[in-house]
Amino acid sequence: VGEPTGAAPKFLRPAMGLSNPRVFQVARALGLKVIGWTARGYDTRLTEPDRIVARIVRQVRPGAIILLHDGDIPVERLLITVKALLDSLRKLEYEVVRLDRILKCKSWPPSPGCFCPRSRCDQPTPCFSPWPIPARFP
Repeated sequence: VGEPTGAAPKFLRPAMGLSNPRVFQVARALGLKVIGWTARGYDTRLTEPDRIVARIVRQVRPGAIILLHDGDIPVERLLITVKALLDSLRKLEYEVVRLDRILKCKSWPPSPGCFCPRSRCDQPTPCFSPWPIPARFP
């Protein structure tokens, strides 16, 4: 990923969200932070963009991390789903931000002033992330 994009990955989302101590050891050795998610649309099982979006929107909270896939999904369906999801999130006064910005929050869940709907935030640019909470292994 790093060579074609010019940026080395910083995060690892384990396949199917499964992890164990070895996953964390290897990720740490590679300089990666293991990440999970808080909202998923089952976009590999559901085929109707409206159902995928509705499922995600029901799970969204300030600071949420949304899981969507781009492999083995028809491109047209993926584009329709993402556009509808972004439109729905904006109507709910959320703004999509990068994962690294969500992880700068000092508390979990994020407090107002870190990420929250615009109508309840004192920040000039409040945000919502379409991604998950950091995975932690006990």
